Amino acid sequence: MRRISPDRLVFVIVAGVLLGLSRNAIADDLVGVYIGSAVGQARIDATAPYVGGFRENHSGFKVMIGLRPISLVGAELEYLDFGHPSRLIGFIPTDASMKGAAALGILYLPVPIVDI
Repeated sequence: MRRISPDRLVFVIVAGVLLGLSRNAIADDLVGVYIGSAVGQARIDATAPYVGGFRENHSGFKVMIGLRPISLVGAELEYLDFGHPSRLIGFIPTDASMKGAAALGILYLPVPIVDI
């Protein structure tokens, strides 16, 4: 049986809570607070002299919360986790962990029909 990593468990709990708090979106209601998430796959390629290479795929995720006080501007905070792949190369244990945070200011262009 495969064991669930703590990072993945946290992601599942956060995604469930966010889905439970979500409400129906209305096209006319573009102002306010919003939340979101994304899931994907990250790949790392690395080489080192005398030991070979490290190439692993791992799942990653992103959660975000944003505020759009008026229709033309907004702000967003994000947390990204690209996973924690690990592998034994010869006798050397290797692993990689990439996480990060971002703060964004957003300016929306007033184009009809779509949000750019």
